[in-house]
Amino acid sequence: MNRALPGPAIDRIRDGVASDDLHARGDRAVWDALFRTAASAVQAGWGQVEWEALVLEAGSALGRQASRTVRTVRTAGGDRVPQRSHVVKARTTVETYAFLAKVWDRAVAWVNSREAAWTPEQQAQEAAARAAALAALTEDPDTDLRDADRRVLTAFVAQLNRYHRPAVTYARADLLRDTHLGLTALRTALDRLALRGLITVNIPGERRGPNARRRPRATVYEVATAEQAHLYQYPLRGSVVPPGMVSSAPPAEVFGAPRLVSSAPQPQTSTGAPIMSDTLTLTLSEAERAAVLQTLTAMRTAATGGAQQPADHGNVVPIRQPGGGAR
Repeated sequence: MNRALPGPAIDRIRDGVASDDLHARGDRAVWDALFRTAASAVQAGWGQVEWEALVLEAGSALGRQASRTVRTVRTAGGDRVPQRSHVVKARTTVETYAFLAKVWDRAVAWVNSREAAWTPEQQAQEAAARAAALAALTEDPDTDLRDADRRVLTAFVAQLNRYHRPAVTYARADLLRDTHLGLTALRTALDRLALRGLITVNIPGERRGPNARRRPRATVYEVATAEQAHLYQYPLRGSVVPPGMVSSAPPAEVFGAPRLVSSAPQPQTSTGAPIMSDTLTLTLSEAERAAVLQTLTAMRTAATGGAQQPADHGNVVPIRQPGGGAR
């Protein structure tokens, strides 16, 4: 069963190419508009005959533009200032259908070269995953989102759960009503969310006056995926540094830790060799501490010929735990 075309595609067929764009780009602007509508029709399961009938119907401005060719020619005007003149030539019926067939073939090839479109069930699953991730992000008090940002994301979550599509279509008036924000606060919040990568504007909206012939167009937003929202909520701490760039300290000596990195002179012996410290600091658990003491006791026993001597814990510095006790 064929699906209906998206609203922007229908508007493009009804309204055609804007006069400024048509004068500036000529047939290329008409080609791009036809290609977009043809690609939408292919993805919606339409056939070529159905698409051509919609484009060439009586109320289609894009069909009237496709039935003639517009070429821009530059001519030298007064004072050698280049000017543009537009040569308009009507296409015959055969030429018009040949032109539309060429656009359709290019659109079919482009759609087939892309990945398969999501089914309605896959779109609903993706929308639910994104809504759950954004809801968790909005409710987390530790994130750096402001109150206006949370209101906008809450409105987007409601739209995802309502229409079960990953993309959110929102008119500015509806977004102002649902978020209870002013126009400046709403624009600022949308800009912040876009900079953070949580939303992306796919199709900008267009505002129309009360007497305009064209209908107003809502903005289509793409919200962050569940992985992107989770990464924003729980960012990776630290960074991975290549082993050769971990430290600029000199290489370690044969015994002991690397030498101190300081501009102050290091202590030396009478022969000029640096004095190596004989102090070693370890952080051990309770079990590891008991094992080390047992090993030291066994070494002392073997060194004294079997005579048991009390262990000397005078040089063992106790490690204080967060609770205040020492271990």
